[in-house]
Amino acid sequence: MLRGHLFLALLFVVCSLLAVQSGSTATMTLVAQGSAWRYLDNGTNQGTAWRATGFNDSAWNVGNAQLGYGDGDEATVVSYGPSSGNKYITTYFRHSFAVADASAHQSLTLRLLRDDGAVVYLNGTEVFRSNMPGGTITYTTLAPTALDDPEESALVQTSLNPDLLVNGTNVLAVEVHQAAANSSDLSLDLKLTADDPSTLVGVGTAWKYLDNGSNQGTAWRATGFNDSAWNVGNAQLGYGDGDEATVVSYGPNSNNKYITTYFRRSFDVADPSLYEGLTLRLLRDDGAVVYLNGTEVFRSNMPGGTISYTTRASTLLDVPEEVAFVQTSLNPGLLANGTNVLAVEVHQGSASSGDLSFDLGLIGFTSAIVTRGPYLQMGTPTSVVVRWRTDAATDSWVRYGPSPGSLLTAVADAVSTTEHEVTLTGLTPNTQYYYSVGTATRTLEGNNPDYFFITAPAPGSPKPTRVWVLGDSGTPSINASVVRDAYYNLTDFLEPRHTDLWLMLGDNAYDAGTDGEYQVAVFDMYPEMLRKSCLWPARGNHETDMTAYQSIFTLPTSAEAGGTASDTERYYSFDYANIHFICLDSDDPADRSATGTMATWLQNDLAATTQDWIIAYWHAPPYSKGSHDSDTDIDLIEMRENIVPILENGGVDLVLCGHSHSYERSFLLDGHYGMSGTLIPSMIKDSGSGREDGDGAYTKPLGTEPHQGTVYVVAGSSSKAEEGWFNHPAMFTAQATLGSMVLDIEGNRLRARFLSNIGTIEDYFTLVKETATPTAPSNLTATAASSSQIDLAWADNADNEDSFEIERSLDGTTFTLIAAVGASAGTGGTVTYADTGLSASTIYYYRVRAANSGGGSGFSNTANAATLAAPPDAPTNLTATAVSASQIDLAWTDGASNEDGFKVERSTDGTSFTQIATVGVNVASYSDTGLSAATTYYYRMRAYNAGGDSAYSDTADATTLPLPPGDPSGLAATAVSSSQIDLAWTDNSSNEDGFKVERSTDGT
Repeated sequence: MLRGHLFLALLFVVCSLLAVQSGSTATMTLVAQGSAWRYLDNGTNQGTAWRATGFNDSAWNVGNAQLGYGDGDEATVVSYGPSSGNKYITTYFRHSFAVADASAHQSLTLRLLRDDGAVVYLNGTEVFRSNMPGGTITYTTLAPTALDDPEESALVQTSLNPDLLVNGTNVLAVEVHQAAANSSDLSLDLKLTADDPSTLVGVGTAWKYLDNGSNQGTAWRATGFNDSAWNVGNAQLGYGDGDEATVVSYGPNSNNKYITTYFRRSFDVADPSLYEGLTLRLLRDDGAVVYLNGTEVFRSNMPGGTISYTTRASTLLDVPEEVAFVQTSLNPGLLANGTNVLAVEVHQGSASSGDLSFDLGLIGFTSAIVTRGPYLQMGTPTSVVVRWRTDAATDSWVRYGPSPGSLLTAVADAVSTTEHEVTLTGLTPNTQYYYSVGTATRTLEGNNPDYFFITAPAPGSPKPTRVWVLGDSGTPSINASVVRDAYYNLTDFLEPRHTDLWLMLGDNAYDAGTDGEYQVAVFDMYPEMLRKSCLWPARGNHETDMTAYQSIFTLPTSAEAGGTASDTERYYSFDYANIHFICLDSDDPADRSATGTMATWLQNDLAATTQDWIIAYWHAPPYSKGSHDSDTDIDLIEMRENIVPILENGGVDLVLCGHSHSYERSFLLDGHYGMSGTLIPSMIKDSGSGREDGDGAYTKPLGTEPHQGTVYVVAGSSSKAEEGWFNHPAMFTAQATLGSMVLDIEGNRLRARFLSNIGTIEDYFTLVKETATPTAPSNLTATAASSSQIDLAWADNADNEDSFEIERSLDGTTFTLIAAVGASAGTGGTVTYADTGLSASTIYYYRVRAANSGGGSGFSNTANAATLAAPPDAPTNLTATAVSASQIDLAWTDGASNEDGFKVERSTDGTSFTQIATVGVNVASYSDTGLSAATTYYYRMRAYNAGGDSAYSDTADATTLPLPPGDPSGLAATAVSSSQIDLAWTDNSSNEDGFKVERSTDGT
């Protein structure tokens, strides 16, 4: 182990807040650096008793911090034992400090210098671990890492819960552990500060009270109520416990005590607008209702509905609830200029209750400060979550707009809180917005060019996308900062480009992922990135404080950002542009099961996505020979055996993990689910480097086709780098180098780079998603439709073709592309094409293939057909001759030698013709009979054969003869002289042209 430093301090602080006062929030030092500490440096096992407040440490040594040995900068040198080669692993330290009013402290900040590791306890409760493993700590537990400069001389920071403070004596207890028995140095120093707001009503102050069991109704709550006849006494008020400053009456009967006792307290506020937040701390036994200026603001251990003087508390309280202060935030808008009144009614849970207790403190915050963030969460094309933390409870306002100074839209939450979370909705995809966070009256952060976000593009829309990937970045040291700065230099200056999103691969905040550890390792380390790019974290094995993890992050559980609902923040999915991201959990054994809920969800999620790219990430890698071994570590083994097959079957392209503090990158793999020794060549889809300037990028079909290959990356060296065997045969490269990953995805190309802490590119590769060639069509048929046309039809067997390419041949061997037709039938449908302009009586051969941007399929079967013969020439010299009232004879000249016959057409108007007959080959006449008399008929005709019809002949017409007139009757002959006979008859016709008269001398 190398150099180390240590700081610890003591400051006795007595905070008297018994009087009403106002002022600004102030930072107070409770324990200063360089203060005196008691310490035990004899190598003994102190178990756990030494952590307690009441432990007797009077026999321990005393010395000022910095305490330690081996560096030369110690104020107090402690002993490491008799052997420099076998030093004591653990040294113990204790420091007492006094707090008069613990409720006056709104927040605590601990800053610790330790070499190598330390565990800190406040009043017997563990509050912080730094560079120490999880689980039970004993006096032989080694720190996991030997620290060197700058880590060993840096103060690590965390926030503590101020509720752990007590009135009076408080004790900090610290155990410092070496990473090895031959470590050369040890260091400890510590600083504890408190942020103290303005006190409007202090704990222990005087209250007016009414303890006569009367029914006060509701009038007593009002500001102007006359309470001059009420008693006065300092809190704590009550009876039965012996710790009361003022004992109130319970009435004449100890078995039938008054249920309700009333309290009122006036305080002055000169300017309520100065206050952005109020915090109420209430001690009550059993229940209480609190009113501020006549408005109910808080109930504790009381039922809902109307409260009367006989209403009992919901439960009977006992220790520790009856001696604990409960806390809530109030709306500062309830404050009035001048006199304000707090009115409290305390209710017993039973008329025979043995005790009653009441105390209250009200503190105001005149200038809330952002202590975390703002940071962006769960970005979608139309929404984003903005979060931040303040040191005082305030309302929550986010203002946003198209440019700084034009933040014209606001979203607000009126509830006062220190944990602010506002969701902006109705945003435009792929659009830059500027924003600020603050209160209704004041901007706390933002409204300048550094505070902006860019919404995600519409799902499935390709967009050049940059992703930053950090693994095991949770040690807040110089290592993490130089890795960060190397990326900032790349993306801000060398390749100016916005970071669209960033991923953390777990172990994001050592040692347990507490809220305080996240503050130092994430929020203090990456504030610039957090406020302009959405962070999507995975949990690691050091995220043991899941309450902190789930409260810090807002992650999708119901497919809010795309993907499939997971109903948990341990694992989830989301979409960005044409990329589907899947975050998995490798820490929970149930989640690593092949039949578990996560595995089932993963299968459904993969089946549902239609994105071009799938990137999965989690903590424990399936392949590693770094600081962890995937052949021996059960979490790595189970992820490989149970989860990786699901991913590969779902077409995942890239897997990112951490855990091993190194960089390892695989070939393009598929199907390797066993130990490293079971890898065979067929499991390596591409054994090249994946480098476009080397032996080429890794290529895959576009889409989610299963088992086309996946690249696996271990990138767990963003804050520490450790050597390993680095001999896994699946890996193309492996190294113990600090760094982070940069992913650039554009269309069908993913470029990945490992960027070292000094800004060098230590590895790089490219994945190209090429469109999969479609399946070949089948069942091609060719049918002659005419002497110049053959009709084709085939079965479509693909769903990803862009077109069909049709080739033709005259000999069945040499084919030429003649056409490309669009895909329209869909898988299982039939596609048709008519090939026209062909030669008559000719055999043509055909084949077809499907095509897309990835190339062409195989060809279909070959089909052939012969075009029909050429149609005959048209007949000529058509004539039409009426031969009777019902018959017209046609005649023509045969103009062809290849007809099969002639088609005769007739019309009565010379326009609309109807075929009336066909006559055989070489026939040149036709008699049309059965016609109407005295009617004009028009005729045309054409020759025909199997190749079709000829053109029409010329048109000819004729009119049928009229019908003969009816016979005359009644013929009479009358001699009128020797030389004349007169004839007479009856005319029975109307269409005669005349009469013909015949004569005979013999009647025959």
